Amino acid sequence: MDKGYKATYSSLEAPFIFISDENIAGLPEELRKVVELWRYKADRYRRKYKDYKWYCPVKSASEQFRYNDVNYVMTPELFDATSDFFEYLMLSGVEDDLVGVGAEAVFCNAMID
Repeated sequence: MDKGYKATYSSLEAPFIFISDENIAGLPEELRKVVELWRYKADRYRRKYKDYKWYCPVKSASEQFRYNDVNYVMTPELFDATSDFFEYLMLSGVEDDLVGVGAEAVFCNAMID
């Protein structure tokens, strides 16, 4: 992890994978499509509201989830509190394979300028 932020995870089970711009292409196809859709919608929102900034909220369960027995964590660049990531996952039809990992993950100092 870079950009000077710290993250602590009190309930995350191994193995886990950080979802970032660099590894989206390596995700399972159905999950990759959902992440790309979410990113597209978030980018549209950011362009519409010029003062919008990416940030990762504290103590939110939405940035981490389990899919096919693997835990995923979204990096702050890909997670935004104004959108519910699970909404897009459920719209994609993969919700049967997805369960929340817990609400204890805490991102600290995650503001992105």
